[in-house]
Parts: sequence; structure tokens; C-alpha cells
Amino acid sequence: MSLSAKEVWKRVLDEAARQLPEKVIRAWLEPTEAVALEGDRLLVAVPDEFAAKRNETNHGVLISRVAESVMGKPLTVVFKVQEDRQRRP
Repeated sequence: MSLSAKEVWKRVLDEAARQLPEKVIRAWLEPTEAVALEGDRLLVAVPDEFAAKRNETNHGVLISRVAESVMGKPLTVVFKVQEDRQRRP
């Protein structure tokens, strides 16, 4: 079974929600959107550079571990600023 980027990211977020405070999920991870799954990389759009750095620095290790668990193989999650996501909800 092949999962789309959005399906993988939803599973990652669901599992991360069990391990991170709800306010962290709402503030930093819910405003994201998976845009591509390319081999061993999951590209996730974020609203700005601050969010990208914050997610990588504070949640990157956990997110990578969860993503590997979801996929059953190593998966690098890359947070990228995407112009149409420049505004936070």
C-alpha cells in the first residue's frame, strides 16, 4: 500500500499528538501541510522561516522518529516555507 504525502503527514501528526502538548501541535504543526513525498523525504509546507526553524529545532528529532515508525523506514521530514502558506490561521 502506497501512502500519499498528506496521508503520511496525518499519521505522523496523529502520533506526535500523543507525545507533544496540544498547544504545540496547534501552534506549530497544525499550520503545516505535506506537499510531496519524494523517496525518503517528506516535504512539509510551513507559513514562514521562523516556523520552519522552530519545527526543525524543537520537534525535528521526534517528528523524524515518528515518521520512520509510520513508514517502516527512515524518512527525512523537510520543513519548507511555501508562499501561499505565508499567513498563519
